[in-house]
Amino acid sequence: TDPTNAASVFRILVAEPDGNAMNIGWLSRTTRLYSVNRTTNIVEGWGAPLTSEIPGDASGTNVFADGTPPTNAVFYRISVQAP
Repeated sequence: TDPTNAASVFRILVAEPDGNAMNIGWLSRTTRLYSVNRTTNIVEGWGAPLTSEIPGDASGTNVFADGTPPTNAVFYRISVQAP
């Protein structure tokens, strides 16, 4: 995001099942790197990321497919950092 631009926001666009996977999509910038975490219990914490250092896509949208989502309730977290 650009802190000088009120229209520049970090936002999750989609979190939906696709067959046996869970697709997580978010707004992205090519000047940022992204990580995806998953947990079934927020109180116990996030643990290691499922994937990290995903470069922002030139289209402005990134999508990650979690191919092994738990069958019970699950929480996802997208982290962003400057390279």
